[in-house]
Formats: sequence, C-alpha cells, structure tokens
Amino acid sequence: MNAGELETVYFPGWYPLRDDTIGAACIYFTRVHFVTPSINAESAEAYTEYLRESVRKKITIQVLGKPTEKTEPGIRRVAQFWRFVKNSGELLGEVIRYHPSLITQEVSSIVEKLCGGGLPVKDFLAFLERGRKETEELVEMYKGSDVLDDDFLPLILPTARYLAIRHGWIPLSDDPNLPAPVLQNLRHSADELSASLALRMLTLVLPAPECIEPDLILRVREDMKSELQAFRLMALKLAADLRDLLSESPSREETQREADFLVKTKVMPYVAEIRRRVQVERGRFWRRVFGKTPKWLSLGLACFNDPTGAALAAALREAGNDAAAILDNAHRLSLAGDPGVSLLIRIGDIGGAQR
Repeated sequence: MNAGELETVYFPGWYPLRDDTIGAACIYFTRVHFVTPSINAESAEAYTEYLRESVRKKITIQVLGKPTEKTEPGIRRVAQFWRFVKNSGELLGEVIRYHPSLITQEVSSIVEKLCGGGLPVKDFLAFLERGRKETEELVEMYKGSDVLDDDFLPLILPTARYLAIRHGWIPLSDDPNLPAPVLQNLRHSADELSASLALRMLTLVLPAPECIEPDLILRVREDMKSELQAFRLMALKLAADLRDLLSESPSREETQREADFLVKTKVMPYVAEIRRRVQVERGRFWRRVFGKTPKWLSLGLACFNDPTGAALAAALREAGNDAAAILDNAHRLSLAGDPGVSLLIRIGDIGGAQR
C-alpha cells in the first residue's frame, strides 16, 4: 500500500452483501479489492478490464435450461455478482478491482509449464503443500462454519487473506456470519479503528441505496477531496477514543459494536445539531458565526443562500475557532469546527437531492 493511500479487500465473496457498506468503502478507501473465483481470470488488470468492457457492451447473461434445487443457489449468486458489476459502472478499475484466486494462478502456472515442456516434480509438490496449508488456515479461520462446503469461498478467502497480509490492506466484511479475520491486534491498529469509525459514519449519512451509486461516489471523491482528507483525519483522531473503549484483544464484533456506540453518541448528535441550526436559525446563526469580519460575513450570506452545500464546508474551515466556540457552548462537543464533519453533511444533502 502506497503512502497516503487506504485500501481494503473484501472477504465474504466476490460481490457485497450490502450496497451501503461497499458504497461507504468506495468513498473512504482509495481502492476496494475483490477476489474472483473465475478460472478465466488471468490477472487483476485483465479481468477488471474484461468486466469494464462487459458493462460498456451491455452483455446479457442467460441461463440455459431449468435450474435445479442444487444449481439454483449458485446461479442466483452469479446473477447477483453481475448485477453488482453492472451497477458499479465507472467505479470498475478506478476504485474497484478484481483479483484472480491463488489457486487459479497456480493452476495457470502449472499448465503453462506442462505446455512448455515439463513440470519439475519439486514445483508440483510445492503446489500441493501450499494448497494444504491454505486449507488448514481456512479451517482455523472459520471453525464451525460450512465454508469448505461452499463452491466459491475456498477460492476467495485464502486469497483475500494473502492480499491483506502482503499489501497491508484492511480486511472488510459486511456479513455477520462471515466476518473478516483479525490479522493483528485491532486495539493497536490506527488504520483498522479509524476505518471502522469512518465506514459507520458514512453508512449513517448515505441514502439507503437500491444499488451502489457510482455518480454519487465519484462526485464525492472528486469534488470533495479536501473534505474527504479532513474526514479521514477526523476518523483517525476519533480512533484514540475508540481504543479506550476496547479490551486488550478485541474481536471484530466488539470493535464494530463500540465504533457504532462512539459514532452515535459523539459524532451524529453534532451533525444533527448543525443541520437543526442551519434549518431553524438560518441567516441569524450564520451572522453570529461569521459576523466578526467582512470575509466571514460574506461566507455567512453564502450559507444563507446555500446552507448545506459547498459554502458550509468553506464556512467551517474559515470560521475555525469562533464557530467552535459558539457550537461548543451550545452542545459541548470537541468536534465543533472540524471540517471533516462537513463531508457527512454534504454527502447526505447530495444523496437527498439526487432522489
């Protein structure tokens, strides 16, 4: 993972269970990675481009014959995958990337060597040994589950784990029955804790989607870069508060539960307070905040005309200490004046306007 970039890899499958979770991830993280069980995936670049072309050409997937009780679940999952790919649109390649499974890569390498004149015995034995270790790790990760009986997950999960460890990507899951593995002590990972907080904040303000919304996500990533950076810093600062709520070796469940508590009790009340004051007090409130200098007064008037748009973000940045003093006196929150909060407000307003 490059400096300044945040990346995540999805564990429970090759398409998300919840569109709001993956939408939040596409906003917060630089890139979101998936593993495909397809045996036709030669490389991440080639397979992701194949998916992009499929969306552009509007390829139709049809099922031949009548599904049986045994084949119907698999067909349904493949259909859900293509639905996600179709709805992802321009996010493919730009934000969302797909990777071949380790087994697919290994098999391709072996076939290539066989076709090229021979496969050394030591290479074949090494392949079998790696497969055995991956199976043992999978059993250890998901004791008591039926993961090994699944048609796709034994291809996906070991590869997702490998990518997370190799690249330092944050494991991501939105399936309570198949949580992402804990690869390090979560209490000691600022990136993991801040990501838990950020994703919870974003899912609370994003409009409940019928599907992932590429236009909204790309607009936030492009038009709100400075606010997004401030939001990431705010989540990082809040990670210290979350750490204090956790046990010495917290589970994913504990971390998510405490992150939810912290966001709902410390962040969202402040967001709601700003919204209420903008709606109720409008110009009077902004004159109080920005009336001390002509520069701030002009920002206050801009917010009167567009109280929840870009002017709000600029206002929070410029007003600084005076805004913090006024809002703190009213609501006693240390987040007052933090420009990261403006991202939460603007996303909710954009989503509402699109609907």
